[in-house]
Amino acid sequence: MRIQSYDDQLLHLAADLAQRLLPAFDTPTGIPFGSVNLLYGVDENESKITSTAGGGTLTLEFGILSRLTNNTVFERVTKKSVRGIWSRRSKLNLVGAHINVFTGEWTQKDAGIGTSIDSFYEYLLKAYLLFGDEEYLYIFQEAYKAAMHYLHHDPWYVEVNMNSGATVWPLFNSLQAFWPGLQVWLHIFLIIDVALSHIF
Repeated sequence: MRIQSYDDQLLHLAADLAQRLLPAFDTPTGIPFGSVNLLYGVDENESKITSTAGGGTLTLEFGILSRLTNNTVFERVTKKSVRGIWSRRSKLNLVGAHINVFTGEWTQKDAGIGTSIDSFYEYLLKAYLLFGDEEYLYIFQEAYKAAMHYLHHDPWYVEVNMNSGATVWPLFNSLQAFWPGLQVWLHIFLIIDVALSHIF
């Protein structure tokens, strides 16, 4: 059903906003600045440090926008950002909390599922479920296995040094609360995947 008086006004506004955000992605790593002025672009004094969550959490919105506008640039820049973060993971397959978008060096090497990292995990799985892109699933599986191995200290999760796995913060924070919901999505996906494999 289509509203007769509607002529994609919201889509045009969304595309305009996304175009104004694109300058944030103009970095050597492809990982975006943490903020951008919607009129003037990235301020010359803008911090070069951004969070992992900030760098990996426009995948769904920009991916959908690319499909609705037939403009691949939005999905392309967000995928490049995810790849930029993942390519700088530690040998333990862990990512830190903050990274320099110019040098690619981790400025905070605490790995966890909460503050500054949370939605990086979340969007990897959701991007696969929404777009069917196997690369997102692969990264999620590797990151999830590492999180369960190094971060899970029964009954909950801690933050560790991304290189050594040594605990640096043993306390719960509220931004970790999404994790059980993510695991529910993962289990639903696995159940459906197994069921379909028996049908076909």
